[in-house]
Amino acid sequence: MSKCSGKNKARGKKQVAVFSRNRWQLSAGMGGKFQRIEWQVCTGICINNTDNIENHNLTHTNNIASNKKFHVFEDFEENITEWVNRSGDVGASLKIVDDKDCNSKCLKLMNLKNGGNFASTITNKPFNVEQFPIVSFDYRIGNDVNINFFVKVENRWYDVEFTDTPKKYERINITKIGRIKDVSTDNRWHHAEFNLFNMLREKTGNTIVSEMIMADWDSNGYMVLAFGDNKEGASYYIDNFAIVKDTLNIINNNTMTENPKKVLVDDFNDSDSRWNLLNGRYTTFSNEESDQPKSTIIMRKRFKNIFTSENKVLSLEFRTQTNQQGSYCGWVTQLNGYNASNFTLLSFQIKGKTGDEKVNIYLNDGTWKAHIDLENYIKITKDWQKAMIPLHVFKEQDVDISHLDEIQFVFEWEKMSGQILIDNIMFEANSTEIALKNHAN
Repeated sequence: MSKCSGKNKARGKKQVAVFSRNRWQLSAGMGGKFQRIEWQVCTGICINNTDNIENHNLTHTNNIASNKKFHVFEDFEENITEWVNRSGDVGASLKIVDDKDCNSKCLKLMNLKNGGNFASTITNKPFNVEQFPIVSFDYRIGNDVNINFFVKVENRWYDVEFTDTPKKYERINITKIGRIKDVSTDNRWHHAEFNLFNMLREKTGNTIVSEMIMADWDSNGYMVLAFGDNKEGASYYIDNFAIVKDTLNIINNNTMTENPKKVLVDDFNDSDSRWNLLNGRYTTFSNEESDQPKSTIIMRKRFKNIFTSENKVLSLEFRTQTNQQGSYCGWVTQLNGYNASNFTLLSFQIKGKTGDEKVNIYLNDGTWKAHIDLENYIKITKDWQKAMIPLHVFKEQDVDISHLDEIQFVFEWEKMSGQILIDNIMFEANSTEIALKNHAN
């Protein structure tokens, strides 16, 4: 979806970006309060709303980042506050230009020398990527421009592939950590975001980023690092660049609003990661410390979900050994205290290998957990189905929906074995879709 369908950036007072979980707002200072402005991320529409809201309560989690929702935000309407040229006349020139298609301004980056490194510094202010994991931006770039993001952590560079071809770094102080998904090089506006924290923690335990840049570097052999192959005058455009606390949660190209109807927990499409889209890790467990015979569970990401045409799904192959209470195994994904109080449903897609599999679903708030028997809501078959579980059934069992720590799928209380496939776990707010068995019955 393009950046500027109907775009009309708010003007007048100086804008201050405020990012909070499940929503992205821009606020204009109004004598100690904030004027709420809803930001429609995919289309770039800015809608003024006259309601006043109080300052958000923010937490202090480290001594580098302060009580704010973003580390960097640049809309380039008035000036450039962070981005600068890197490497002089072999780097990139930076200039604010008018974007006639959107009736606004953006940043144009142009390669100054044929075969230069096309480099620019985005920020050299250190930040903790665990607190500010999301990099979000609008871009316009052609298929003749090769450029990547690089971040410096503990004096080592890490490469996030954007439009450049994959590189093989041999004995060079650069490590590849991932590629931004679904990048379009049609020279039209698009939106992109990636979770830098998830990418980095697969390669390093260090979380302090000292510098972020964009550049075109090539590796032409063992211990050889050279400038790229962009032509002089090659250009691309960036707008609304942010390094943010929380994901914008754009689900299936739905426009993000202050109160989203869906928030995706995991679609399992990143086959190299065991982290969900809310920055929580997932794993399996079983009754290893029990005096009962040990149950087993095998987790894989494979197959294709023909229900949604997505690339990957979660496969759980399980075996419990007895029908005693101490025999169990399961899968858990962490939610890190996620606030789901604006939603009415926990939903996911599920199918079984034989169609008679049984599983209990738990929600854990860190202090208390409760479960439901999935058979009370949907019977697993050999076909894909969408399970929708009302969140109020967990509330009624004293689970704090505003501070969720885990979702668990548990096989327990009887001897069983089998395999289920799971996909697209999410929280939803559309209660009109509920057509399930009454839990009270």
